[in-house]
Amino acid sequence: MFISVINMGNRLANENSPYLRLHKDNPIDWYPWGEEAFKRAREEDKPIFLSIGYYTCHWCHVMNRESFMDREVAEELNKTFICVKVDREERPDIDSIYMKYAMSILGSGGWPLTVVITPDGKPFFISTYLPRETLIELARRVRELWRGDRERVINYADNVVKTILNTSLFSVGNDYKEVNEEAINELYRRLSTSFDEFNGGFGDPPKFPNPHRILFLLRYWSIYRDSLALEMALKTLDSMRMGGIYDQVGGGFHRYSTDMVWKLPHFEKMLYDQAWLIRSYAEAYQLTGDYLYRETIEDIIKFLYRELYDGKLFYSALDAESEGMEGRYYIWGIDEIKGVLSDEADLAMKAFNLREDGNYFEESTGKRTGFNIIYPRYRWEVIAEELGYKFEEFKSLIDSILEKLFDARSKRIKPNVDKKVLCDWNAMTLASLAYVSKIFDDIDLRERARLSIDEFIKRFYDNGLYHVYIDGCSYNPALLDDYAYTIHMLIEAYMSINDHKYLKLALEFTDEMLDKFYVEDVNILLHTQKNIRDIPHHNLDIFDGPYPSGLSIAIHELIRLSRLTGEERYWSIAHEILKTLLPDIEKAVDAAPMLIIDMLYVLKGGLEVVVVPGSDIGLGREYMLKLSRVYSPFSIYHFKYGGIDKISSYVKYYDAIDDKPTIYICRNYSCLMPTTKLEEAVKHLMESI
Repeated sequence: MFISVINMGNRLANENSPYLRLHKDNPIDWYPWGEEAFKRAREEDKPIFLSIGYYTCHWCHVMNRESFMDREVAEELNKTFICVKVDREERPDIDSIYMKYAMSILGSGGWPLTVVITPDGKPFFISTYLPRETLIELARRVRELWRGDRERVINYADNVVKTILNTSLFSVGNDYKEVNEEAINELYRRLSTSFDEFNGGFGDPPKFPNPHRILFLLRYWSIYRDSLALEMALKTLDSMRMGGIYDQVGGGFHRYSTDMVWKLPHFEKMLYDQAWLIRSYAEAYQLTGDYLYRETIEDIIKFLYRELYDGKLFYSALDAESEGMEGRYYIWGIDEIKGVLSDEADLAMKAFNLREDGNYFEESTGKRTGFNIIYPRYRWEVIAEELGYKFEEFKSLIDSILEKLFDARSKRIKPNVDKKVLCDWNAMTLASLAYVSKIFDDIDLRERARLSIDEFIKRFYDNGLYHVYIDGCSYNPALLDDYAYTIHMLIEAYMSINDHKYLKLALEFTDEMLDKFYVEDVNILLHTQKNIRDIPHHNLDIFDGPYPSGLSIAIHELIRLSRLTGEERYWSIAHEILKTLLPDIEKAVDAAPMLIIDMLYVLKGGLEVVVVPGSDIGLGREYMLKLSRVYSPFSIYHFKYGGIDKISSYVKYYDAIDDKPTIYICRNYSCLMPTTKLEEAVKHLMESI
């Protein structure tokens, strides 16, 4: 179990969260979120200064150094407020509520998120990063208003809450619409209009990877065969992979790019980005067989096991800073390049767009820093041709250069790791690893994924799921995202590992999820469990963030479970929730790509692929693997072995022909003629997508 740190600073010294403990030596009298803080605010008749951030957030570090360590700032904050610190990754439910207020009031949001709230949790001031002088002025101004014009402050806070609760951010169900193709086509239209045809991606900077947009475009192509959809997806994947947002030396993606060309990133590396980008590149690889996509996946996986693996599961993130500077671990002076590479330095400078005066600009001033980002920009074969090399020779030289740079960089001081192990982020990562193990037929990766999934259940489940695991302790009741992504992981495990225990577990967790989160009267899944009381109010998380919302994943897995088991109840619940949400989805389609994927699933359906191995289990598994490699994103797969026919109501009716491995390809349980010929089944599968 976790052993608390002896409190040598403020209360945050005793917290589990690495982010909260970063602030343990602040002179501010911080409280963690909880009744103790709110009780004291009521007793002392003070508003609450709420600061929300996360461990790898660069501007959170800046605000900590410049403001929260400053004694004058601390004196003013302590005099005016009860001060509360929240780790948004430890308590995403709290962050989600106040971020929605920020989005509504400011039109944007970010971290650190700075909120001033009444003792009953109602906000009356919201901002993001605030410099030292502004914080001091804020404290003085709020103190003056709280003492002299309290009624106006309370009325304003009441009106803010009332307005927000009456918007689609928090309420649904006034109208119902049958699922149709309008929102699907509108999202496609918006993406095609905002697509950056030169650099990939969508809209203006900052540019985030948004892998769920890529997945939508791939599925749109699979159904409508629209060539532009595929072009947009692949161009974006290529541009991100060859940009500075991708760590060319060590693998893995940084959080986002600050410019149009994916060159200048914010350098933190988040587990969730790696999880969903693995999935995006894997699906693109299934479609194209492109070597670059497979190489990208393999390098991300190497990064995960090298930098974020705790032996069984994965830590949350790698910090942006080292040696007191954002990105220092990843950037290079030209003398460093020449010292490491010697005769190969000239090729590196040309291939990676390096400059004597640096290609890395300081974000706020736009000035060159004298440092370089490794930034190829174009695919390796394009650069090889431009520089007059044969591709194989050039790629060998580049691999050698990158290996030398990696060895040199490994001697530097590394960024810190946020050692929280989060339920939802691990589940989405393990789901992607299981998926890749199947399409690569990687036995070692499949076994590692299996062991990690089994460890996941041990760590996070004890009469219910928990959200956080640190130092032997699991805590904070799971959110909808945790349950939804756990079910997602278990279904991917079942279809990759072909062990029916994972499907059985998925069903158990689904029933538990519906019991804890589903409000049948209004056909909705809450973000927090129905019995949770330490939040201002319950919340709906309809729209996607940097990864798909838990609600969208829950709907997706309800549909898949219905088709895997024949249980109509799951499909009915998913369909009713979509009908409830559709009026809100239509108002912001570009914020809901995963829900629109769910709509595609409901409207267009998918295939059921069943392999009955007969007496040749080994050959049957080989058939299943080869069928799984065909890009068919809405298909589900059964391997009839080990008692699966006791879980799935229809699999028991499928038998082997002449005791040979036999393949059934069906749509809505209506099947083509079964075949024992793999090539014939692959052809049918590809034609039926």
